[in-house]
Amino acid sequence: MKMKILLYISVIFTVGCQSVTDSDDKVVENDFSDTNTQSNVETDTESQTDTQDTLETETETEGNNTQGATETVTETETENFAPVASISVDTPSGEQAPVTVLFSAEYSTDDQAIVQYDWLINGQSFSDELVSYSFDEAQIYNIVLTVTDAAGENNTITIPFEVINPEPQIFRGLLPTMGEQGVVDEIKTQYDAWKEKYLVTRPGIVPMQKFVWYKVDERFEDWADNKRAVTVSEAHGYGMLILANMAAIDDQHDTDVKSDFDAMVNYLNSFPSSIDSRLMSWMQWTDGIDKLTGEGSITDVIDAADGDSAIDGDMDIAYALLIADKIWGSDGAVDYKTKALSVIHGILESTVHPTENVLLLGDWVNPNSSTYGKATRASDFMLQHLRVFAKVDVENSERWLQVLEKTIDIYKNNVNNFSNNTGLVADFLIHNSVSGQYEPSPANFLESDYDGDYYYNSARVPWRLAMDYLYGDDDSVVNELEILNNWIRTDSGNDPEEIYPGYTLNGNKLDTSYIDLTFSAPFVVSASIDLNNQQWVDDLWEHLSDQNNPVKYDFYFGNSIRLLSIISAGGQWVVP
Repeated sequence: MKMKILLYISVIFTVGCQSVTDSDDKVVENDFSDTNTQSNVETDTESQTDTQDTLETETETEGNNTQGATETVTETETENFAPVASISVDTPSGEQAPVTVLFSAEYSTDDQAIVQYDWLINGQSFSDELVSYSFDEAQIYNIVLTVTDAAGENNTITIPFEVINPEPQIFRGLLPTMGEQGVVDEIKTQYDAWKEKYLVTRPGIVPMQKFVWYKVDERFEDWADNKRAVTVSEAHGYGMLILANMAAIDDQHDTDVKSDFDAMVNYLNSFPSSIDSRLMSWMQWTDGIDKLTGEGSITDVIDAADGDSAIDGDMDIAYALLIADKIWGSDGAVDYKTKALSVIHGILESTVHPTENVLLLGDWVNPNSSTYGKATRASDFMLQHLRVFAKVDVENSERWLQVLEKTIDIYKNNVNNFSNNTGLVADFLIHNSVSGQYEPSPANFLESDYDGDYYYNSARVPWRLAMDYLYGDDDSVVNELEILNNWIRTDSGNDPEEIYPGYTLNGNKLDTSYIDLTFSAPFVVSASIDLNNQQWVDDLWEHLSDQNNPVKYDFYFGNSIRLLSIISAGGQWVVP
């Protein structure tokens, strides 16, 4: 389209020789020698540019012999170029459904300005420069964008965007003979009892916040310390994992599961670490319960004095947020994917050694510390978590794989060097500057006399390490897990009731006065890697059932680990 523009220029001429400059700076001379004559001078000038044509210049002089007035009228025609539409996306084509994609027209161009955006996505129309759209079904969608400028010129572009079906859930484990339905029924039974007992609403807070009250079982026990403590980031991670996986198992079983999960995210946001705010403060207290007696009720929740992070809780929180993104998408009230990536980046930058790629204990650790800067905890060896982080955190994928490889090496070296007959690993491992290897820590390194033994931290290792084989198709630690499985079956006489709370690395029992699900439950996960373990798997499932060990009579730690273990060993764990 061409636009005509009239330019009016008034020029005062004097008698004699007058210069007029055209568009190419050429000089045209006009001679007005007859002072008694009114002259009409017509000058025709042609522009040398593509955007302007001078059609006619009319110069008229009149008056006395000494001066004349000249009016120049220039009519100009300027070409307006049509806009050019362009679509950019924040998510590559070929993602699995459901997926939320941000489409942008920001790189569309025009020589003047774009005044209108018209999108057509899956039969729906939008008019903003940026459009977020959630795809629930697998197919190839045509994304249509039309941009229009002020002159009414427009341009349309169409791009294909493919959404594929989720990959079939990988589970290479051995289910109990009661089958998948029996597994799901048992999970639901324990889930209902667990949620009723532990999931608590923070009083007087809007929007609603929820947390896992991890001291509720032991608040009146004489041996319990700090009864004022109500939760830790570890418990919060467990709770978020349990809710997210339950939503995937059967979203109709608990219709409040999404709102409860979002309430846990709200709580998470209220208690950031005092060091890296992307991570969670490791402990919170209550004002309403007496520290020594346990009497009272929760009136409010406040942060613990130190307020820094613990890596295990943050890893589980990030993973649970990724599950939520897979199930519900991230275009609702909570952007699960963005929050998950923020936590993942915080973990990498504040709780992974910058040069050794070793998982540190929390963001409170100085990597240069000679005591804690080269220490790690075996229960944090969440190999499958690390593999998922490498997948979703694209910009740091290579680094996450290096962390994964280092973690596997530390575990394998410890089994080979310190427990090749049992497969057991110590709660804490520290770097030996002479050998260059990570070795069992001495007693009381951080928590107890048993820091160098297989105790309440490492009790989770059979669950954590087996997950990478069961759901990640990697057999890097299968040999070590088989050593562990064979040893526990022999030591217990194939009786889960004979699994005790804690062992030295050579297999000696630390305490036989009681049993704890914390130690027996994770073995149901490692046991399922061996397809010849059917009787042992069935015996473990029977031992872990609510009928034999009711949730209402056990403690938070064992109940939570048991529920997560049967979700994992039952083939119901979600892989984002």
